[in-house]
Amino acid sequence: MKWSVGGAAVLAALVGVSTPVFAGFQASDLIYLPVAAHKVGVGGCLWRTDLYITNSDVTAIDVSMFFLLSGGGSNASRLQRQLGAGGREEEGWGTLDENLADIPPNGTLLIEDVVCQYWIDQGGEECATATALGAIVIFAYEAGTLDSADGPVYRNAVVNSRTYNETTNWVPDGEDPPGFVEEPVTYGQTVQGVPWYNQADPAAINELGDFTFELLNGGAENEIFRYNVGILNSSDLQTSVQLLLQPFQPDGTPFLDEEGNELGSVVTLPPLGHIQYNRILVSVFGLTDVTNAMIKVSFVRWTSTSPDPIPYFTAYGSFVDGRSGDP
Repeated sequence: MKWSVGGAAVLAALVGVSTPVFAGFQASDLIYLPVAAHKVGVGGCLWRTDLYITNSDVTAIDVSMFFLLSGGGSNASRLQRQLGAGGREEEGWGTLDENLADIPPNGTLLIEDVVCQYWIDQGGEECATATALGAIVIFAYEAGTLDSADGPVYRNAVVNSRTYNETTNWVPDGEDPPGFVEEPVTYGQTVQGVPWYNQADPAAINELGDFTFELLNGGAENEIFRYNVGILNSSDLQTSVQLLLQPFQPDGTPFLDEEGNELGSVVTLPPLGHIQYNRILVSVFGLTDVTNAMIKVSFVRWTSTSPDPIPYFTAYGSFVDGRSGDP
């Protein structure tokens, strides 16, 4: 894919630094976690997200992050320090967590239930009942350089997460005669952070292939399974994208409506807009008994008021066993 200075440009606009956009940009200093939650789901599930950040660079790093609310609206106004989380008090973050500063080389930071801890009630009582769904954007830079005279020195980090539901399971009690006892368990799925260069880019067609779309496989909708799909417009702060969602059968042919037309749905997302379609196969396409479907998400067009637009998006599919909440 083509090299881009998008991460540095977004960070400069975001935190008010005046560094040139080409200054020290590295591949994984800008990472998008496409979905994170502290949210009540089907059947009383409470989904929550634990976040893992690993310093993959050779020097200590600081990280800062912002939560982008789902629902399809613009999140450009949320990229302000007073709404973000960071590790140094003098930088003016809305949520201060000193663990976000000075992460050592090869060190890993775990933030449990990150949406609640940082953006709902900073871990207070409201976390028991509050609900939020969206995406997280994470920036990584050399420790203490964010507000330096030369601007931040961008560094590499790796982001991973686990979104899970706490429930119970019946297990043998080891007695004679045997019986069963109910014990707490968790069901969850790993969601990887997406580096800026690993997203769909309308200009990324070259000898290596076509990287202008994303394919989400394993879709199912029936009495047992359900499938959710989410999309994040990860473009710059002035660019909107219009995308086509189209389902395909296991043999590679598109699903058709009663008139023989290919099924599809178009969505427009404003800057940093996020949307999740729950049970997308039935709720959007009217497909009620489907297994092993694939959904293609591709650009229709994009619009921007930026003199240097950087259109991107990233998408995810979530396959869930509806009986247990086990993805």
